[in-house]
Amino acid sequence: MRSIRNFKTVVVIISAVLAFSACKKDKAEEDNDTTSVVDNAMADASFNDVANIADEAATGALVSYRGAEPEKILTTCATVSIDSMATPHRISIDFGTTNCLCKDGNYRSGIIYVDFIGHYRDSASTHTISFNNYYVNFNKIEGTKTVTNNGRNAGGHLSFTVAINGTITWDAQYGGGTSTHISNRTREWVAGENTPDWSDDAYLISGTSSGTNRN
Repeated sequence: MRSIRNFKTVVVIISAVLAFSACKKDKAEEDNDTTSVVDNAMADASFNDVANIADEAATGALVSYRGAEPEKILTTCATVSIDSMATPHRISIDFGTTNCLCKDGNYRSGIIYVDFIGHYRDSASTHTISFNNYYVNFNKIEGTKTVTNNGRNAGGHLSFTVAINGTITWDAQYGGGTSTHISNRTREWVAGENTPDWSDDAYLISGTSSGTNRN
């Protein structure tokens, strides 16, 4: 899910299959179904993307933003800073005011904020992601994503509550319009906890989501 554009391609293929299987629906219903699938996929990909950035930043491993490996970095034009005097502490990840082509093939601009109390792995820690004029591939991402560490579950895995309330304003090249996304999920860290490299992490996710598509 590192590439939003590649993820959208997969979703479009899936939605085409769904539309074919629902041949008894009228055209408007099929279009609405396809739009819902793509909008939801974009929202999930976008908020997972910023969470990958925020998760690593919250551990203090900021140097990895300047690493050479493609899976380690989003862009060398991102400026990362931390305000440890504020409560909660704030990490700012600034991609600048013009579109920057990142190493994962996506364009970004604007700022991601991460307000956090405690480290990501600490029980009861929280971090909230928000945005300032933030765009991915010319689509504006707004809203918040709050991650709360619930400690270890019965299986011995760290468990997190993830709440998202987001909006995407789509660029004209994608048809324009605005979609919303609300979700409340539990994320269980089942692999990769014992390594510093977040790219090998795996989570078991459960919960619910809802929203409105561009139509």
